[in-house]
Amino acid sequence: MQLLARAVVTGFGLALGGALYKKLARKIGFEEPEAGAAPAARAAAAAEPADDGDLARA
Repeated sequence: MQLLARAVVTGFGLALGGALYKKLARKIGFEEPEAGAAPAARAAAAAEPADDGDLARA
């Protein structure tokens, strides 16, 4: 019974982690926008300046 409970919890954790990764990957730019995305969304994503983390220029 304990093995079954661990398997269920592990499966839930992996599914949740995968869903969070997919959501954040699109938001922070790990993945390209989907092919079916609106052209305006793709253009906006391409026009965003890259954040190189250099705070000295601020």
